[in-house]
Amino acid sequence: MRCSGIVIMAVFLSISECYSQTRIFFNLDEIKTLKTGNLDSYSALDCNGFDFIGICDARYYPENEILLRTNMGVFLYDCSSNKLVTSFSRKGKASYEYTYVSDFGMVDNLVYIYDINTKKILWFDKTGKYLKTDFMSDRAGDKPFSSFARCGNGYIGKRIYSMTDAPQLAFYDNEFRFLKDIEGVSPLTSGIDLYKQFSRGSEGEILYTYYFDRKIMAVSPQGAKDKYIVDFGKYNVPDIDRFKDEYDIIDYVNSAEKKMATYVSRINENECFLSFFFILHKGKSCLGVYDFNTGKTASYIFHKDESEMVTIVPGNNCAYVFYEDEDGNVNVGQFLY
Repeated sequence: MRCSGIVIMAVFLSISECYSQTRIFFNLDEIKTLKTGNLDSYSALDCNGFDFIGICDARYYPENEILLRTNMGVFLYDCSSNKLVTSFSRKGKASYEYTYVSDFGMVDNLVYIYDINTKKILWFDKTGKYLKTDFMSDRAGDKPFSSFARCGNGYIGKRIYSMTDAPQLAFYDNEFRFLKDIEGVSPLTSGIDLYKQFSRGSEGEILYTYYFDRKIMAVSPQGAKDKYIVDFGKYNVPDIDRFKDEYDIIDYVNSAEKKMATYVSRINENECFLSFFFILHKGKSCLGVYDFNTGKTASYIFHKDESEMVTIVPGNNCAYVFYEDEDGNVNVGQFLY
């Protein structure tokens, strides 16, 4: 990997277990700028006849596929062919349609779209065929969640803000019925809901991040523990626990005169790399990469003169960069770690 950095190990002892927590330092004074010409490959996205405008969020999957949520819906992108291969559902009021995408993803090779407004989860196969709808009003209705991740024989869900003083996470059975709270996570402090905070770790763990914090947690039905601390040094938001909620952090960062690195998300952990998206002050989209084999880190900021419409999706050994040109066409580039 083309990088440099420092890794510090800290060991913590709890009553029930001893586990290691890895603090990973990223020197943002050495952050490297990525431009179109710096990418290892790039080409126009083959939209395959689909209307495709405005990427809002993305999820990478080990099968070399990416789910993209756009202003036009949810699409499956095949990294190997650089092609949109499927679209899923559309806005509407039918049982197979959604009014708002609060979460989306892939479970057991099936694609889901969660519409929290109508309290239903739509399920599709990877060809786009509608399979069924799970209605949450008669299941997790009294213990609702805004997003979820598959875990063993059930699901871990992020609770919604109305669950006052409840832990952020809870465990639900295979039919989305509430089973128990998950200990080791703080209560919710606001109703902010930006992007998915869950990801799948290399050992089948569920990884979870607080918004605007730098902790990456390993979560199971038995509890949550800090696995990684991402350290940006002087670019960290100071004393994050002193803020009353996430909106308070946003106001602080937006009003600050210096750059600050926040919002570690879109995490991809595999046998070789831990990689993630983050934001540098003034909304700059960045990529952080940690090499498990060498212990080195690297950070990159994407800049394109013609457009700032950039989506970075960390993959197994590279990042996929989606960006629009001055004519509104979407291009896809790869940057190898």
